[in-house]
Amino acid sequence: MDVDLSPDGKEIVFTLLGEIFKMPVEGGTPEQLTRGMAINFHPIWSPDGKKIAFVSDISGAWRLQVMQADGTTQRTFDPGRLYGITSNDGDIAFPPIPIWLTDGTAVLVPGNNYLTGRLVSLVSGSSTLPEDVKKIFDISPDGRLYYYWIDHFTKVEIIYYDRLTGKISKFAELPAHACNPRISPDQKWLIYMTNSDPKGSLVARDLATGKEEVLVDQLDSHKRKPEEHFTFSRDSKHLLIGYMGKIHQIDLEHRADKIIPFKAKLNIDCADFNCNSYKLSLDPLQVRYTRWANASPDGKKLVFSALHKIYIMDLPNGKPYLLVSQPLDQLQPAFSPDGKWIAYVTKSDTLGGALWRIPASGGKPEQLTSDQSPAMFASPAWSPDGEYIAILTDAIHVAEGEDPHEGSLQLLHVSDKSLSKIIGFGISMVNSLAFSPNGKQIIYTQNDALIVTDLDGRNRQLFARFRETETDPLKGTDPLVDPETTNGFYQISLSPNKKYIVYEINEDLYLSPVALAADTILINSTKGPQPVIRFAIGGLDPKWSLDGSMLSWSYANKFYRINPDEIMRTAISQKDTAIGNKNEQYFKVHIQPETVNIGLEASRAYAKGTIALTNARIITMKGEEVIEKGTVIIGDGRFIDVGESSKLKIPKTAKVIDLKGETIMPGIIDIHDHVSTRQVMTGQQWWHYLSNLAYGVTTARDPSNNYNSFGDAECIETGQMAGPRLFSVGDAVVFQIRSYEEALATVQKRAELGATYIKQYQQETRLQKQWVAMASQHYHLNMTNEGDFAFPNYIAMIKDGSTGIEHAPIWGDVHDDVIQLWALSGAWHTPTLTVAHEGGATAYYRYQFQLHPDYKVFHFRPEKEYQMFIHKSPPKIPMPMDFLNFIYPSSVSRRIFHAGGHVALGSHGNDPGIGAHEELWAFQLGGLTNLEALKIATIESAKALGMQQDIGSIEPGKLADLIILDKNPLDDIHNSNSIRYVMKNGILYDGNTLDEIWPEKKKLPEWRFKGSKAPSIDK
Repeated sequence: MDVDLSPDGKEIVFTLLGEIFKMPVEGGTPEQLTRGMAINFHPIWSPDGKKIAFVSDISGAWRLQVMQADGTTQRTFDPGRLYGITSNDGDIAFPPIPIWLTDGTAVLVPGNNYLTGRLVSLVSGSSTLPEDVKKIFDISPDGRLYYYWIDHFTKVEIIYYDRLTGKISKFAELPAHACNPRISPDQKWLIYMTNSDPKGSLVARDLATGKEEVLVDQLDSHKRKPEEHFTFSRDSKHLLIGYMGKIHQIDLEHRADKIIPFKAKLNIDCADFNCNSYKLSLDPLQVRYTRWANASPDGKKLVFSALHKIYIMDLPNGKPYLLVSQPLDQLQPAFSPDGKWIAYVTKSDTLGGALWRIPASGGKPEQLTSDQSPAMFASPAWSPDGEYIAILTDAIHVAEGEDPHEGSLQLLHVSDKSLSKIIGFGISMVNSLAFSPNGKQIIYTQNDALIVTDLDGRNRQLFARFRETETDPLKGTDPLVDPETTNGFYQISLSPNKKYIVYEINEDLYLSPVALAADTILINSTKGPQPVIRFAIGGLDPKWSLDGSMLSWSYANKFYRINPDEIMRTAISQKDTAIGNKNEQYFKVHIQPETVNIGLEASRAYAKGTIALTNARIITMKGEEVIEKGTVIIGDGRFIDVGESSKLKIPKTAKVIDLKGETIMPGIIDIHDHVSTRQVMTGQQWWHYLSNLAYGVTTARDPSNNYNSFGDAECIETGQMAGPRLFSVGDAVVFQIRSYEEALATVQKRAELGATYIKQYQQETRLQKQWVAMASQHYHLNMTNEGDFAFPNYIAMIKDGSTGIEHAPIWGDVHDDVIQLWALSGAWHTPTLTVAHEGGATAYYRYQFQLHPDYKVFHFRPEKEYQMFIHKSPPKIPMPMDFLNFIYPSSVSRRIFHAGGHVALGSHGNDPGIGAHEELWAFQLGGLTNLEALKIATIESAKALGMQQDIGSIEPGKLADLIILDKNPLDDIHNSNSIRYVMKNGILYDGNTLDEIWPEKKKLPEWRFKGSKAPSIDK
């Protein structure tokens, strides 16, 4: 709560939920001065009391606003200046508190750790303050000295800047953790807050004697938000400050603390709540995730990878069919130059990878590499004569189940299956290898550059660079470069005729014509950028024809191809549509490539047949219903009936399992589960998925992953992989959206992949976030957000109609106004208590884990992950009390839920599987009943996904997802982990091994690399 006193001492202005109010200093019923979609903070009276300056995002970003004291005639100043609420290394930067010059002609807008301050004239524009003068908090009465503070971590210095002489001098020194200082008008007092204690305190220093005294020893019952404004009376006798939900007037001489009473009625404007529902089906899946599509040289066939297998079809309208059946993942197919063969790579979780070829007409595949030295292979490329295949290989990461990062570039002679030459080392496995038309050179990317080399690797040419750096990419790895991307550039490929370069950024494709010159081409340079054309919104896996005359690519379930010269001609004719800034300029063109729909269907995995689970306690999540001795009948993947065992008739054909003494509850739904899908090579199984399913998580949403997660979701849906039903947003919208059109294009790509959610994350301005929200509504997708722990962001996202908000903010004291706003808005709150800002529940439960180990945690972890888990677990010492800091944000979630608001479960994926239970238990510690916490983990999270028609409770017609427990979680919430069986889509799994129990008895496929063993502990 910001508080400021009028110059005549008769009125105060203050803020509630981003709105500004005014009332007499004695208190009473305040008048609301602002209303609308904007968020407004830090109101400050002008010296004459006629105006109020404040910071508002009414223009779409945080900017200075000035209005008359009655709330009329609002005016935005400094329109080119952006004040973002962002974080850096965990520090939160809030909008700066404006300061009036003493003559009232201008307002000083302080800088912060990220921005330089400015002096904004009300009549003649603005000027920049010296770069070092940032966190200004006060101006001397004569207007000459600007006071600012610098946090050196071990101490805080108060500095003043003499604006007439430019001299900078030290004024005072404060202890570490001091913040938000103020100097009284009579220069007698220096008041500051401390944040060394989560609850904060207020300290007064007598500037004459240096003596300090604590004015308030507890500013909040929880973590203080030190960015709020407080003020002095003009005679310096009183301090007015908001804390503990009240406005306090503190007598600085006698230390009397008077509460100014008020009762405010808030009028809050919000956008329409965006909440879409989705029907879940067991009908055949329309496959949307396809990769590495490329046409045969004669243009009559198309080969591609989907569902970890290779398919082929006739162009343009043929039906895809499986090229060859193998118990391996099949990836990255490539036609030979004569079109007779298809090369591809395989991956086995237990054996590693291999390079193969198979006749394009079908038949027996031929393995071209040896199994003697296990390795991963990627990016096969044929030489023009078909005699050689260039391939990347990595033997280091093969046993770890991880993505391969860097490997060696090798040349394989096809006829004798010999890896005859090693051309280079330390080359990214994410690559687009190609031969020159004469077959004498190979083209690839390394670090930040496009390299052309002869076949012995001795004569390497730096052809193009994608960022300005002094590092020589020919001499080794640049540690600043992500091995999977190059400054945001991805899938870089030079046409065989060296006429064009194509690359991908954020799943869009760009083309740059090559200007042949002696110097290396520099793409995206501040020294005169190479012309760049964005020609495909939604594009991956660009592929050149042998002579470079055709360029093809794919996205979702569509294949595209066009003559690149046509792209160039279109760009020339549309050259006035160049967009971007001087550093990243590109032309956007609208082309009409040949488009092929890839109509692949696959059966979904579900149990066919009927099973009855009898005599169990059933927590249905239908209201408060608990059936003490009940039966659930499941048929063909859905619940047929549920009720008291004595009243249900079981079909004669049903399999019957007597579960006397057991408890049945719906499967857990984890809607914030980062499953860490691999970027380069997905696997046949993935331990994150296995661990989740074994711990009863039957549905998961990953709110920030990558494009490949859509493929994993389809493999799980069709039974290729074991795991929870997965819904992904792909990559969160982290890159900065610059227009509504760009927001539409971004959301459209996710819609093409079948996504149901978009996640906005760290867009710099309110307007950008609103563009993403509007685009989500346009495509009927739900939108969730991450507010970066800054509470003003959360208010804005609620008002913008967001479906959900991830993570709890830095709450401070939470009062009924916040609870009511969140509850009435309908927005889903997923607090991720396991990683709460004040101290996540993960630390607490890992401490408990040391005392009570759980074998299953290790059973579904690779050895390396097990070692990391043990390393992160706290030692067996008396538990630090900050391990319980998550309980306060949990209690806020409880208050929102009890007020009728929406709360969902999200484990963050830090401890796959068991993490969902840790989050569940953390909810209960915040004051929810066991049943309420279980509801949040099931039916409430189903509602958050818009899928409550099909999951979240045990009711006829819904998908048969459930957990069978040995103990009752209504007695002890920790019994949620006493899992005997897990069922998803009617398929019954052993909860300890994930072996299938029904409708077939089937072992879980081995997923550890050959020779490696599961970590073990004493049971």
